[in-house]
Amino acid sequence: MSHFEHPTRAVPPRVPSPSPSPSSYGPELAHEMLLRVLEQAPVALCVLRGPEHVFEMANAFYQRLAPGSDVIGRRVVDVMPDAAAQGFIGLLDEVRATGVPYVGRGVPFQHDRDGDGRVETSYFNLLLHPLVEPGGATSGVIAVAFDVTDEVLARRDAEAARHEAEEARATAEAANHAKSQFLTVMSHELRTPLNAIAGHAQLLAMGLHGPVTPAQLDALERIARSQRHLLRLINDVLNLARIETGRVEYAVEDIPLDEVVAELAPMIEPQLVAKGLRYEIRLPEAPLVVRADREKVAQVLLNLLSNAVKFTPRGGRITVDATTRASVPDVVFVRVSDTGLGIPREKLQAIFEPFVQVNTGPTRATDGAGLGLAISRDLARGMGGDLRARSVEGRGSTFTLSLMRAAG
Repeated sequence: MSHFEHPTRAVPPRVPSPSPSPSSYGPELAHEMLLRVLEQAPVALCVLRGPEHVFEMANAFYQRLAPGSDVIGRRVVDVMPDAAAQGFIGLLDEVRATGVPYVGRGVPFQHDRDGDGRVETSYFNLLLHPLVEPGGATSGVIAVAFDVTDEVLARRDAEAARHEAEEARATAEAANHAKSQFLTVMSHELRTPLNAIAGHAQLLAMGLHGPVTPAQLDALERIARSQRHLLRLINDVLNLARIETGRVEYAVEDIPLDEVVAELAPMIEPQLVAKGLRYEIRLPEAPLVVRADREKVAQVLLNLLSNAVKFTPRGGRITVDATTRASVPDVVFVRVSDTGLGIPREKLQAIFEPFVQVNTGPTRATDGAGLGLAISRDLARGMGGDLRARSVEGRGSTFTLSLMRAAG
């Protein structure tokens, strides 16, 4: 039941009273209606007569521009003393003299908007149109003004916010570039003494400076291991700096995926044996060929495998497999899965950010600067692919590297 209907009785249809047809309007009625329409029009409208621009008619909206005064019969310059200084009298003179209308958008006008003695700036879309008499002479000007102050101020605020955002972005980019430049320089500077440390440790171990005892050999091996670890960290920082400054070059070619995976096995075998981990490779019989940079694909997969070994307890399993999907036939998905510690759900996205590690406490059992996954994802995306992760804490993780499939 409509809410317009009474619940207990029907309402007889209303017959509207007849409105006068246009032909029934007399001159006086038509004039009265026209004045009523102009008075209630939702824009400021007035008629100015003669070279002094005297108000002959002004509706309520227009009279609000000069609150507290009756404008009819008075000159514009008397009602609005600042109009001449702001150029409006000149515009009225030009329209009356030339008969050419003036149209302005967002025209500023300073006036006592609220009648409180405080001058404010309003903005109007302004139309000044010549008032032409039947004989063709221009006797005055019709002025129509639409207040767009709120729109202009909102647009200015939006532009100011956009400008601030652009400045903030430029500042951030400059800071990021400076950081990357610093990392690049420092990485190069640190590599030189580290390589010297490695060289001198090797000379001592070879006995070139005299006999070396077993205890001294063990100490030299510890120095060498620490040097290699620190060099890996510095290389990661240098690789990140190169990626961020856009200086990484990609040699994209057709690569048989099974060849790259096979080449990685000897590199991680000592780690697998040391922890008693099972390593499985599950690739389709028909070789999958990807379009990528061979060296960088190997770098990404080796990092994923090293992480899997690092975070999988003794006796666990690490698997590498590759597949395609019917929904995206041009993409090959290479997955590295483990039965390790897993990653908390809230940290799955953060692990791809530079210097982020899942366990950052002082008792963490793994080393590294937290750059490997950030670098790996950037390299994957640089080759037109991506790197994603899914994990169940306590049950293991799967990292999926997507690469473009080679044509044919």
